[in-house]
Amino acid sequence: MKGIISLVLVCFMLHFNLLNAQNSYSTEELIEHTLEIYGADPLLSSGILYYPDHQIAHGHPWLLTEDWQTGTIYASGREYINQEIKYDLISNGLILRTLYNSSNYAEIVLNQSVVDSCKNGTVTFINGKYIPSGPIEMHFPGICTLNGDTIITGYNKRYLPTYYDAPPYGKYTTTSRSVFLLKNGEYTDITRRRDLLSQFSDRRKEIKKSIKRSGRRYESLSPSEILQIIHSVNQIKQ
Repeated sequence: MKGIISLVLVCFMLHFNLLNAQNSYSTEELIEHTLEIYGADPLLSSGILYYPDHQIAHGHPWLLTEDWQTGTIYASGREYINQEIKYDLISNGLILRTLYNSSNYAEIVLNQSVVDSCKNGTVTFINGKYIPSGPIEMHFPGICTLNGDTIITGYNKRYLPTYYDAPPYGKYTTTSRSVFLLKNGEYTDITRRRDLLSQFSDRRKEIKKSIKRSGRRYESLSPSEILQIIHSVNQIKQ
């Protein structure tokens, strides 16, 4: 209930700033409406409103794109389909956008203790508490599995407050990716092509051929595509 009340109060302050006096709800109406939307839903009622830092910096803090992506969230045994979500890599938060009245959106930082996993396009993010602790610092790292093999993917970017010629308000770096093969509770770094080749030193030629057939650089392959290569190599070894 404490979380709900806090969210109600923050929503009220946000609403007060957005609307002028003649169009705004009364306090009672806004609280009643917010409780109606958020109070019965543990996914929303346990979250807090999202306030991005460095809003005028060059670039953005998001995983891949500034656009909202439609995905599915799994939380507290429930499935939430067709949700608008993004991942803020700077604050390490999964952000949900939802209507809090008929015309205004609220952006909510989802509670890590409530969300189990999230599927956004072809990428599935899993709560870090469900996998062995390792080198990835994301609260929700990417996960991909195939025939008993598992890849855990971490993404990272930084905000640079200093600048050279431009921009004057700092900038965000591009997104970097770290790829790890998870087996028997241990993480093996396969971020670079040579890392993967070193794990299959007796099948280097086959791996190189598989990468070449893809027509792309190894670093641009998705975790699913990397697992397909690993699977094909494992079949050869058998």
